[in-house]
Amino acid sequence: MIAQALAMAKRSCCVREDGSALGGARASEPDWPRRFCLELHSNKTRKLEVIEQLGQACERLHTREPEQWAREAQKLDDLRQELNQYVEALHQPRATGESIFQGLSRLIGRRAVRHVDLKWRHRDDR
Repeated sequence: MIAQALAMAKRSCCVREDGSALGGARASEPDWPRRFCLELHSNKTRKLEVIEQLGQACERLHTREPEQWAREAQKLDDLRQELNQYVEALHQPRATGESIFQGLSRLIGRRAVRHVDLKWRHRDDR
């Protein structure tokens, strides 16, 4: 549940009052849930403990230098441009007036139709 919430970029995750949702993770990786969760399930939790947990979470943040972020952003931009070139090529109208995308879409829609083998002569074979 915690991993799913993190993967979905959620900022909060509700668990049972007794903290049992954390039990399985604690058994295999004792420190894992503490990195991402505040343990507030007990009415005996003290403010100081919560503040300490917040401090520990902030200390564990993995930060990157601006240059690292810029390099990563450039890589993503390059990949996006490359993918956009493929998209443009797929949607470029061909001699038939249709794009490859449109032609493939028609074929997919007709995949259940019986195959008829047609032999086309090449224009040089006259």
